[in-house]
Amino acid sequence: MITIVGIGCDGPHGITARARQAISTADILVGGQRHLDMVSALNPHADTHTWPRPLAPGIAPLFGSFPASAQVTVLASGDPLFHGVGTTLLRELPGADFTVYPHVSSATLACARLGWTVEDTPVVSLTTSHPDEVVPLAQSGRRFLVLGTPGAVAAALGSDYGNSALTALADLGGTEESITHGTVAAPPEPGSSLVVTAVEPSGPQESALPGLVDDQFLNDGQLTKQAVRVHGVTALRPLPNQHLWDIGGGAGSIAIEFCRSTPGTSARVFERNEERATRIEDNAQRLGVSRRVSVSRGDAGTSIAGLTERPDAVFIGGGLSDKEMVDAAYAALVPGGRIVAHAVTLESVGRLVELCSRYGGELTSVAISKHHAVGRFTTLQPALPVIQWVAVKETES
Repeated sequence: MITIVGIGCDGPHGITARARQAISTADILVGGQRHLDMVSALNPHADTHTWPRPLAPGIAPLFGSFPASAQVTVLASGDPLFHGVGTTLLRELPGADFTVYPHVSSATLACARLGWTVEDTPVVSLTTSHPDEVVPLAQSGRRFLVLGTPGAVAAALGSDYGNSALTALADLGGTEESITHGTVAAPPEPGSSLVVTAVEPSGPQESALPGLVDDQFLNDGQLTKQAVRVHGVTALRPLPNQHLWDIGGGAGSIAIEFCRSTPGTSARVFERNEERATRIEDNAQRLGVSRRVSVSRGDAGTSIAGLTERPDAVFIGGGLSDKEMVDAAYAALVPGGRIVAHAVTLESVGRLVELCSRYGGELTSVAISKHHAVGRFTTLQPALPVIQWVAVKETES
C-alpha cells in the first residue's frame, strides 16, 4: 500500500487532514529533500528516502526493499498524477495499490492567476518532454503553459516567435510567489526554478494535419512529396499512443507527420544512409517531435531482426525489393495494425501486386498534376503516378 501526497509551495499547511495523517503515520517517507524537510516535524521518526538517480530504473528496487507491512507515503509536488512522479510510480510499479491525495496543480494555479480556462489550455512539461515539443503548440496559435523556465521555452521557439509573450509564474501558492513578464526575444528571469511559463504565441501558424510544405523538411530530393504524403499518413490512420515503423525514411517526413498529427504517437525510422539519418533527426527536432522519432541506421532487414518491439503501423517507402524484410515487417505488425507501401517503378508495383495477393488489402493509384506555364498559357504537368498498397493485419499468421 503506497500513499502519494501532493504538496504545494505553501507546504504542509495547505494539505488536507487525510494527507496530513498519511504523512504522520507513515513508517517510510519517500520524496525530494525539499519535501522531506517540509514535513519533518509531522513525523520525525519515519525512515526517509530521497529519490534514486536515475529515477525510473531505481524505483522498483527502492520500493522492493521496503517491508511488505510498511506504510509508505510518497511526497510529490502539486497534483502527482499531472506530469508528476505519481505517473512514473503507476508505470514502474504496476502491481502496487495506490491512494493519492492531490494538491492543486501548478497549471491550475497558473490559469487562475492569468484568467485562463484550464480545459482550454494545453500543458507541456519539460521534465517529461523535449523542449522542441513547444514548437507545434506555438504553430497552433493557441496560448499554452510550459512546466519549465522561460529561457528553455525561448531557446526552443527561436526568432520566428520572438514577439510571443512569455509570463513566468514562480512559486505559485507560496509566500514568495511572483509573476514576471517578457517575450521570447527578451524572456523574463524569475528568481526561482519552480516556474510555470505561460506562452501567447505570435508567429507562423501551421495545422497539425499532414501536409507540411516540402520546404519545411531538409532533404536531398529523397522526400515523399506533400500531396502524396497526405495520402500516406491518412492511410496509416494514426491513433493516440500508436508506434510506427517508417522503412526507407529519406527525410523522415512520413514519421514526423505521423507524430505531429496525433498525441502520444511515436515512430522508428529505418535509414541506411548516414547523412539522411542525421537529417531525419534534424527535421524531427525542428518540427517538434525529436523525442518521439528515433532512427535505426543501417540495413532495415538486419535492424528489424534485432527488435522485440511491435509496431501498430508500418510504412514502406523504399526497400520493397527485399522480400524477407517486407515479410518480417508484416509479421511484426500487431493484429489490427495497418501497413502502407508506395511504389513508382513497374518492378516495385509488381511487388505490391504480389503483396496484395498474399496479404489482402487494396491498391490505389495516386496521380498528382501541378500547374505549369507553357508560353502564355498554363497546363497541368503530371508527376509520376504512385501506387499505394494499404492492408490491415487481421490475425497472426
